[in-house]
Amino acid sequence: MLNKSKLTLTIILTTLIALSSLSVVYAQTWQEVTTITGAANQKTNYFNIPNKEARYEWSYTTSSPTYASFVATLYKEDNIIFVDMMYAPSGQTSGTQYLHNLSPGNYYLDIGAANLDSYTIKVESQSTGNAATPKPTNNDDAGSSGDVDSSAGLVVVAFIAVIFVVLVFVFMRRRNKKR
Repeated sequence: MLNKSKLTLTIILTTLIALSSLSVVYAQTWQEVTTITGAANQKTNYFNIPNKEARYEWSYTTSSPTYASFVATLYKEDNIIFVDMMYAPSGQTSGTQYLHNLSPGNYYLDIGAANLDSYTIKVESQSTGNAATPKPTNNDDAGSSGDVDSSAGLVVVAFIAVIFVVLVFVFMRRRNKKR
């Protein structure tokens, strides 16, 4: 009888842990770090990215789309090697650049703009909250290590749930055979 109680307790605890991890997977939201606007080249002031995951949403307007050029290069404070570079593809006037596995700290953008009427870059850092993590779009930096889709958490939870159901089935079958 003691072994059945231990098995039941283990199944219940495993299920609770799996279900609690589901809320962690979907408990990510984006917090604004800074917004940069302009129409010409500029180096921004330092801004702090407190977490490993960040993104910048960019857009621009131009009256000369054929000759427009927009590039934003991200540097970490006191470092001459760039961390990330966003180049707007021809004809694309907005997008989102995702950054993975950053070292938390101060960064700045070196922006190159040609033949633009205006541009806006909103830098955001991922932090804990209540909203689900949106899927990357446009210039997703999918090649970075650490690019983990939140659906991986669902796969883990689903796998644990299947194990739970199998264990309950086995437990119930053994119980019925002993009767």
